[in-house]
Amino acid sequence: MRISRCIIALVILTLAGCAAAQDQQSTVGLSRNDVIIDRAKPSIYLCRDRGKSDGSLMKPRFRLTNNLVWAVMVESQKAADKLEVFKLSNGTKVGAVAEGTVSYLSVLPISGDSDGAIDSPYRSSLTWLRSAGSTYFLIPEPIAKSQELYIGFKYEWEIIGSAGFESYSPTHRVYFTLDQVSDCS
Repeated sequence: MRISRCIIALVILTLAGCAAAQDQQSTVGLSRNDVIIDRAKPSIYLCRDRGKSDGSLMKPRFRLTNNLVWAVMVESQKAADKLEVFKLSNGTKVGAVAEGTVSYLSVLPISGDSDGAIDSPYRSSLTWLRSAGSTYFLIPEPIAKSQELYIGFKYEWEIIGSAGFESYSPTHRVYFTLDQVSDCS
């Protein structure tokens, strides 16, 4: 009797695990066309916003855009000015950057050591950037002196169920040089 209860419990747990696995969006076998929203643009890209249309001056800022069907988690200095609830592909609700909001992304120079990374005081938080979303950010003056920079991020499907950047998934990077960033259209 006790063994049959254990077997029944094991079967139920196995079926529940299979159902949960089917809910997760699989990335196996997907092509670029399956995951890119605007096929003419890269998966994650940035542009320069040079000022307001009325001609008044403002400090140049940049816009990072997520052109994927998944959300991405971006390394940040601190939380964005405005967050809104966003549902990830597995149904988990997170606070994602509200469209058009200023974020405090960790923009880091490529320099020095063998893998191009440096230790930085500019990383302390995480920011979710929704699918097809974008956020504005400024580059801190000491960092802006370096022409070759990067922003680190992780794909949503790599970290679902983990503790953010403490997971062992890879950190991807968007590399750019300030003089080659095009204006936002």
